[in-house]
Amino acid sequence: MSAVLLPLSLRSFLRPGLPALGLVALLAAPAVARAGACSHARKGEPMKIHLLTTSPGDQVFNSMGHTAISLSGGPLEEAEVYNWGAYNGQTENILSKFLSGRMEFWLANEVWKVQWKRTVRQDRTMVAQELAVPQARAAELLDMLEEEFKPENRNYIYHWAKDNCATRARDVLDEITGGAVKAALDSPVPWSARHEGARHLAQWAPVSFGFNFLASSYLDQPLTEWDVGMVPERLMKSLSKVEVTAGWPDGKPRPLVTETCTLRVGGNAWAPPAPLPTWPPALIGLLLALGGGGLGMVGAGRSGDAGGSRAARAGAGALLGASLLFGGVLGTVTLLLWANSDLDGVGPTENWAFAGPQTLLLFGLLVRALRGKAGAGAARAAAAIAGLGVVYTVLKPVVGLPQANWDMVGAFLPAVLAAAAVIWRRAAR
Repeated sequence: MSAVLLPLSLRSFLRPGLPALGLVALLAAPAVARAGACSHARKGEPMKIHLLTTSPGDQVFNSMGHTAISLSGGPLEEAEVYNWGAYNGQTENILSKFLSGRMEFWLANEVWKVQWKRTVRQDRTMVAQELAVPQARAAELLDMLEEEFKPENRNYIYHWAKDNCATRARDVLDEITGGAVKAALDSPVPWSARHEGARHLAQWAPVSFGFNFLASSYLDQPLTEWDVGMVPERLMKSLSKVEVTAGWPDGKPRPLVTETCTLRVGGNAWAPPAPLPTWPPALIGLLLALGGGGLGMVGAGRSGDAGGSRAARAGAGALLGASLLFGGVLGTVTLLLWANSDLDGVGPTENWAFAGPQTLLLFGLLVRALRGKAGAGAARAAAAIAGLGVVYTVLKPVVGLPQANWDMVGAFLPAVLAAAAVIWRRAAR
């Protein structure tokens, strides 16, 4: 949304599959209630379908977790695991391709042992859900996956919200259940895509901050439980409420999930239920603005004063400059990224109204003002830059601009206003 889901979690969707079910897992997992729970079927036995959900890893690129589908029994010699997270790790400029919305993934098929070793190596938790569907539908799923696995069919362009490992698994399960999954999950949820991305990035505060800055209002749209199935953990929890009648001769509804088993408890746990609090960046921005603005005003209007003490001017430049440079660079970089990206949610962001190229210009004007070289033109330019931020902030609640970014307003706008005030005061000496 992962990924950003810059949200976004990269290699959780970028790496092939995660471990499926098996007797080895049962022996290694004390959380499983009894012998044989969520076990594989053997060849010739009725087919079994399991949805596999793996917890986030310890890197940004696997912070969203992973989803895969396991099939066993019937005509299969051994359990097969299908997932839509394979990619070419040798691809040049892989991060830029991912963020530009041009990263190619494909459906992978791996045996249990390979999948399990990867999960152990990454020290991740894995949960299996055994799904109850008629044998005819299980065979239909196998045919569907085998067809999609063909080289001419398996590749797709990744989309963090609409086309990833979880949404593809969700969609095929919806198809074999006659639309029961979507029908059961067609109710609104209180979480936004921004909330989901930020909580999965909570252990990397700088990355979470950058994600929140870049993410546009696209990530603040209302979602249904079906939509939020883009997140592996959410999909896993949602499926427990699905009932299926399609394909059963008696037409009676049956729970889709008949059994849930924790196959492995790893050191990497599930994401916290909420993102990091948003007030610390706003508080830091306000303190920088108050400190820098106060120092910048020291002695600015006294006759015979050359513009305040050198220490005060240096302090003002350091405090306000840090905020202006950070916001200006962040805004400019994300503006360039948006201009070269086809990925929904990667800009345009409302934060550019007070943190962007114009903020870098304001920094330059501030330096000139603190050195006593700013005139009326600099003061007017600074006022225009500050005015843009003020107009945006006033109009946001009036017009109903949807982006959830009051933390960013608090983090950057106070320094813009303080810098403009210092420039104006010093230009008027």
